[in-house]
Amino acid sequence: MGVITEEEEKEKLARCLSLYDLLAVGIGGTVGSGVFVLAGEIANAPDLPAGPSVVLSFAAAGLACFVSGLSFAELASGIHADGSSYVYAYVHLGEIFAFWAGW
Repeated sequence: MGVITEEEEKEKLARCLSLYDLLAVGIGGTVGSGVFVLAGEIANAPDLPAGPSVVLSFAAAGLACFVSGLSFAELASGIHADGSSYVYAYVHLGEIFAFWAGW
């Protein structure tokens, strides 16, 4: 590790998250993880005919996420700007589509 210079010290991000923001992040993570807990319950439920299809649906969703990630990686390597989906849509499709992509 090197020594932090005064210029690097000025570039640090400001701490701007409030207690409400941190609670929202924590609750969102907890509620979001419920999807994985409930998937096991659904696969085990005797009255629901889900069974192995739960595993197949997770595999299909994983494949879709992988392809989406590759698409974003390709766009990020070509467009060097902050803004993710909004900027990519703005550059390639125009302002109206960028608004909807960001919304």
